[in-house]
Amino acid sequence: MSGKAQKVLVEVKLRAVSCPGVHLPLREDVYLSTSFMGQHRQTACLPAVFPLLFHEKLTFEKIFRHAVDPADVAVMLEYETVRIELVQMIPPAGQTLACFQEDARHFLFPEPRLLPSFSGVEREVLMTRAPYFPGIAPRLEFATKTTISQCPADAEIYIHPNVPMKPVIKRRRICRSRTSSPHRKPSQTPRRRRGGREDRDRHSTSKSPRSRSLSPLRALNTQSLARLSLDAAAPTRT
Repeated sequence: MSGKAQKVLVEVKLRAVSCPGVHLPLREDVYLSTSFMGQHRQTACLPAVFPLLFHEKLTFEKIFRHAVDPADVAVMLEYETVRIELVQMIPPAGQTLACFQEDARHFLFPEPRLLPSFSGVEREVLMTRAPYFPGIAPRLEFATKTTISQCPADAEIYIHPNVPMKPVIKRRRICRSRTSSPHRKPSQTPRRRRGGREDRDRHSTSKSPRSRSLSPLRALNTQSLARLSLDAAAPTRT
């Protein structure tokens, strides 16, 4: 046996399961169960309402100890089976609603060659529905990413935990014009200024008659001063 082996690391990103127009008669939660390369994984449970948005990444790892290069791995993957089941938690052990099964070679590399460009490409496949499933076949949306590397023949595999993925949410920024806002209250500043001017004019008009009218005492003093000035100006008689 050679001292080197080939390690295959596969990331399966389970996006969603859609089935337009289908309503499940039972309300128990559902999940995806995946069996691949001798390992078993399952996603978190979701309410039984389509579309099922899982957004979860499952990682599988296996060491092909008798493989010398990636070409040997490609041949061995044809004998590996990938099975993904849509399971509803109906007692006692759950009920499989639909499944998808394919050999690992075509599941990871749909093209005849091991092209890196197909690693991580989004894919959609139809699942085989169970006889009691109501409606059309569900559609599975997923993506895979495969890495083949050389490792020691006595290396151990690592069991990877499931990783939830958050979908990207695009938020729209709404720009509201200040002048076109229908809920904005009109400014009251011009009214106040206009009212201030009217008040000042009203006060000024009300004060003007008082300033023009003379008091009786002041009128009497004015008349006496006028008489004195006339007496002083008259010529004296001899």
